[in-house]
Amino acid sequence: MKTIGSKVLVKIEETEQLVQKINNLTIPVDTNNNSFDTAVIVEVGDMVPTNYPEVKAGVKVYIPKSQGIEFREGDSVMRVIDVNDIIVIL
Repeated sequence: MKTIGSKVLVKIEETEQLVQKINNLTIPVDTNNNSFDTAVIVEVGDMVPTNYPEVKAGVKVYIPKSQGIEFREGDSVMRVIDVNDIIVIL
């Protein structure tokens, strides 16, 4: 896959869902009240400005949950975002 322009392709890291079991009822526990996802950069577009040298493949980042176009590639959840949507580089 190749991204175009100032877009970045990221792979969303799956988080384990904790559950609480009460008798025969299983309830998911929401421990992630954050409005961002942890992702790993897969591909960087050719027009990403040079003032972002740390934006490269293999780097972990935080991105907003609601940004970008999400799709599935096999078992992985991928998302195409703009380089300006990256919140933090880990």
